[in-house]
Amino acid sequence: MVNQLRKAVETKRNQLIHQLITMDVYQKDERHLFQLTLTDLEEEYEKAAGGKNFLPRAKKHYWRILALFEPVPLLF
Repeated sequence: MVNQLRKAVETKRNQLIHQLITMDVYQKDERHLFQLTLTDLEEEYEKAAGGKNFLPRAKKHYWRILALFEPVPLLF
């Protein structure tokens, strides 16, 4: 299960990196895109695209991905 979530996050990161590169965005501050987290990439994409209206699918799919996984009991 954890591998599926990790794969979904990496897929979304790669999609955002590709979209940012096509928008001529290659770095945030002094960090390359591949060094950023998914959240950082989403924020950078929102800035480059001109606002939050460009990411409604990303938020919706995030909840769909989380719905695929059953809650894991905490082991204390």
